[in-house]
Amino acid sequence: KNNKRRAEEFLRKTISDSEKQHTLFTEKIMFTDYLQEWLAAMKPAVRENTYKYYCLVVNHHITPYFKPLRLSLDKVEPRHIQGYYNMLLEKGLSANTVLKHHSNIHKALKYACALQLIAYNPSDNVMLPKKTRYIASYYNVEQLNELLRVVQGDTLETVIRLTALYGFRRSEVCGLKWSAVDFHQKTLTVRRAAVMVGTKLECVDKTKTASSYRTLPLVPPFEELLHRLKLQQEQNRKLCGKSYNTEVEGYIYVNEIGELVKPGYITQHFPLILEKYGLRK
Repeated sequence: KNNKRRAEEFLRKTISDSEKQHTLFTEKIMFTDYLQEWLAAMKPAVRENTYKYYCLVVNHHITPYFKPLRLSLDKVEPRHIQGYYNMLLEKGLSANTVLKHHSNIHKALKYACALQLIAYNPSDNVMLPKKTRYIASYYNVEQLNELLRVVQGDTLETVIRLTALYGFRRSEVCGLKWSAVDFHQKTLTVRRAAVMVGTKLECVDKTKTASSYRTLPLVPPFEELLHRLKLQQEQNRKLCGKSYNTEVEGYIYVNEIGELVKPGYITQHFPLILEKYGLRK
């Protein structure tokens, strides 16, 4: 009672002190240090391979550029970010790569806004390069049949037939298990993907997008290939004995000693096949 004026003065002083502390707090946070905090916050929220990519962009590209500028989080302006994008383009990086870097910076600063560390997202006010449209070069029927002919018996026969018939991703082929095949109902279900986490290959119980989870008809040419693969695996297991790898038992796309075929091997080996048989990319 009778303390309204004193209470209002106390409120104004409390708000003022809070604002000063907030300003001092944000000024103390260097932008590059904040990015490490953002990475730590993202780690449990995204897939591990996505987190590894975030770390690669932040630690090997963004931080080396911004660290010499010694900018605190609240002092980062659109011109600083624009300068970074221009530098990437001048170094010869594609527009699509720059857009990926922008995605990381934008997400990090958006998170800072949500935490009320900054008032607005400076990356909203930059000029971005136009995304380069990818135009695929498809094989016609004759070329595809020739490719399928020359890869018979090759390690890549499985992945080439699957991608040709179903449009699977590399990771989906590598993550495919025998339990996903129903020979009785003649179906093939995609529910897993194999991804590289650093130098380690890991299989996850989810595909890249929700729509990627799908059940497809088991077409006769591929059903025949699966029966052949299953028989070959049984023969390899008997031949190798204790040397046969049983840690990834149940997977379809394995090599002669039972090891999972890595997506990177597909990328490296496929151009060699094309070159060997004079087929176009």
